[in-house]
Amino acid sequence: MLCRGKSAITLVDTRWRYAHIKSTSLLPSVLLYDQVRGADCDEGILIRDGYAIEGVSSNIFVVSKNKIFTPPLSRENLSGVTRDIVLRLLGQNQISFSTKKISRKALGNADEIWITSSTRGIFPIIKLDNKKVGNGKPGVMWKRVAKLYFDYRKNLQRKSLISR
Repeated sequence: MLCRGKSAITLVDTRWRYAHIKSTSLLPSVLLYDQVRGADCDEGILIRDGYAIEGVSSNIFVVSKNKIFTPPLSRENLSGVTRDIVLRLLGQNQISFSTKKISRKALGNADEIWITSSTRGIFPIIKLDNKKVGNGKPGVMWKRVAKLYFDYRKNLQRKSLISR
């Protein structure tokens, strides 16, 4: 579970207003991701009307004062499989969380930021817009939740091998 953390930039969300519908029209996301790569970052966090919506290809979580937040699902973001698993694991382990809008300011002042993605799992953002997030290292809460997530995946793989 070694993860040194990744970097992200904030980007204006230029996608159409129905981002919750998975479609074949991915050009806006491809163009946004070009900006991420151009900034030598790992992910872009999309801002719309002053609020963090999601990552270019991920969902976001923020920790502030030991409380976990993730944006509520709306027509502006896409539900993620890994996001859903993490939320379920939080509930099963009595780790408090809230779904609420996360302002750009709250994002910039967060103690921890994490990204969840079906293809990349869960990883911490330690630098946002060239500024350290928290102390610039993966946070305590991320380490706890990442362990739960990776243990969950390990158990799934084990069950898959047993059922063959």
